[in-house]
Amino acid sequence: MGDVRFWVIKPQTLPTAMRCHSVVIATLLALSCLAAPSRAENPTHLRQLRETGECSQCDLRGANLRGLRFSFTHANLRGADLRGADLSQADLNNANLEGADLRGADLIGASFNNAQLKNTNFSSSNLNSAEFKNANLSAANFGYANILQANFQNANLEKANLRSTNLINVYLEKADLNGADLTGANLSMSYLVGSDLTNADLHGASLNSANLRDVNFRGANLNGANLRRASLKNSNFRSASLRGTDLQQTYMENADFSEADLSGVNFKLADLTNANLTKTNLKGANLENTILTGATFCDAIAPDGKKYGCERPFP
Repeated sequence: MGDVRFWVIKPQTLPTAMRCHSVVIATLLALSCLAAPSRAENPTHLRQLRETGECSQCDLRGANLRGLRFSFTHANLRGADLRGADLSQADLNNANLEGADLRGADLIGASFNNAQLKNTNFSSSNLNSAEFKNANLSAANFGYANILQANFQNANLEKANLRSTNLINVYLEKADLNGADLTGANLSMSYLVGSDLTNADLHGASLNSANLRDVNFRGANLNGANLRRASLKNSNFRSASLRGTDLQQTYMENADFSEADLSGVNFKLADLTNANLTKTNLKGANLENTILTGATFCDAIAPDGKKYGCERPFP
């Protein structure tokens, strides 16, 4: 066997164009290595899920589970890693996904009715048209998720993170949103009749044309929110903060705003028939063409900063 010889070519001996070309290739190779996912779903875990429905703490990142259906009733995916997985149209009714990681997952049309989803992470996922009726979603994270036309009827969303989420035309009848973070969320045209938003943070949220009848906003933060043309009949805003909120053309018959901060609120063309505004702060509020028939303003601070007693009609 003859001698094998190797030549080491120094970069400086190469033509300039060739050196540049080599650098570009090396850079592209390095970037492709960084961009490529280090792991996909674990095949053993995927097979286990499909065969038994038991896959607690499993690695199912990026798994294709589109239209998943189980022959059993209570799948266990507690703490599973489902980041980027495709679960569109999947049937996960009654499943346990407590603490699961579903960041960036495709959950369009998926069904989670009666599911256990406490502390589950749905951030940046697509939940359009998904169903969560009677689901436990307490402390779940939906930050920056798309949730158009989803159904959360009777769901428990206590202390959930819905910050900056897209919740247009979502059904939230009788949902528990006590202490939830809805800062900057878009709830336009959504249906929240009878829901509980006690102490919720809706700072800068949009509830334009939403149906908010019989909603409990007690102690909630609605500063700078947009509730234009919303229906707020019989809703409770007691001790809530609505500084600078837009309530133009809003229907608020029998609403309770007692002890609420309404400074700078725009009530133009709104209907406050029989509303309770006892001890409210209306300093700087716009009451142009507002219907105030039967409204109560005992000890309220008027838009001009003056305080009036019950014996004196509000100007």
